Amino acid sequence: MLALEKLIAETHDDFDVYSSVVVGFDDAKNLVVELERSDSNRPRHNRKNRAVVNAEEALLLAKRLNRRLVELPQALSEEFVDTEYDFLTPDDIQTVFREMLDYILELGGHYVIDR
Repeated sequence: MLALEKLIAETHDDFDVYSSVVVGFDDAKNLVVELERSDSNRPRHNRKNRAVVNAEEALLLAKRLNRRLVELPQALSEEFVDTEYDFLTPDDIQTVFREMLDYILELGGHYVIDR
C-alpha cells in the first residue's frame, strides 16, 4: 500500500484477470505509479510493475502542475480517472499505465521501472 494512494483504473473484480493502476508515495517519498495484474487461473503470471519518480523529481512535477507535493496523486487521478466506462479490460489498464508514464515525461519528469 502506498501513502496517499489513489486508484486510477481497474478491471472488474469478477474477471479472471484483475488489473489495476494506482499512484501514491512509497516510504522514501518517491512518487510511484503501479500496474498490478493478477490471474486467478495462472497465479505464477501475477506481476507488479512500478514506475518510480524520485522525491526531487516528484516535487518538480508538483510545481509544474501548480500543486503541493502531497496533492500530486490527486492531480494525476483527476487527469486520468475516466468514469465513462462500465468496465475496462486488462489491456485498457496497461494503456492507462503507459499514458500516465508518457504524461510524466511530457511534464519533464523521469522515472525508473521496477519489476
